[in-house]
Amino acid sequence: MRSRRFLALAVFASALAGPVVARQDGPPPPVEKPEFGTAGTSSVRLTAYDFSGFESVPYASASGSSIGRYPTSPMSFAAGVHVPGGTNITRIELDYCDNNASGAHMLMNLWQCDNQGQNCVPVSNVLTSSSNGCAFVAQSGLAVHVDNYHDMYRLAVDFGAFDGTNVLTGAIVSYQLQVSPAPGAASFNDVPTSDPAFQYIEALYASGITAGCSGGNYCPDAPLTRRQMAVFLSKALGLYWNLQ
Repeated sequence: MRSRRFLALAVFASALAGPVVARQDGPPPPVEKPEFGTAGTSSVRLTAYDFSGFESVPYASASGSSIGRYPTSPMSFAAGVHVPGGTNITRIELDYCDNNASGAHMLMNLWQCDNQGQNCVPVSNVLTSSSNGCAFVAQSGLAVHVDNYHDMYRLAVDFGAFDGTNVLTGAIVSYQLQVSPAPGAASFNDVPTSDPAFQYIEALYASGITAGCSGGNYCPDAPLTRRQMAVFLSKALGLYWNLQ
């Protein structure tokens, strides 16, 4: 099973495009702070302890450290990726400590599976550690649309050595919010498909944030009152507080 996984990683590594960046020394640079909106980037960090082994063999913490893990015999690690549905995964990062002098390294990539966790396919390049101590390697420029209802997503890590010279310290998954594509037909009489704001007005309608004004219209050029603004924002953000 492990050899087949390595073969699949190698095949898809050559088929997928996207910049892969490796850092040779020092800690990773700070990732963009979480932001709202489609231009912002948010990130989820996974520690080594978020990963579990595919096989039932021992694994251990890195010597003198509580943040790293490595297998003590052949085994692969995996962790589920939990980001909001409807977003795009744009970047993944492998954090590691690799002190193997014989060229045995760690491999990680992102997989997309069906809702039963089967029929998995890689949706990123393979990230490979290098013998340069504690560092990271990353791929940006991804555009993996997240559909949490129909699919599952996981990071899989393979180790080339099992003596503590290949240590997983964590991973990062970055994602961006996006607006759904515009439908083929208009929901409002006064907002045709040619309207510059058609996609966004339809997104508000489909999300239940607005039902328009009256008579099957949206009234796109009507002024917005503070009362209407409160309704829009509360529905869009899902604002709730406990009254007890």
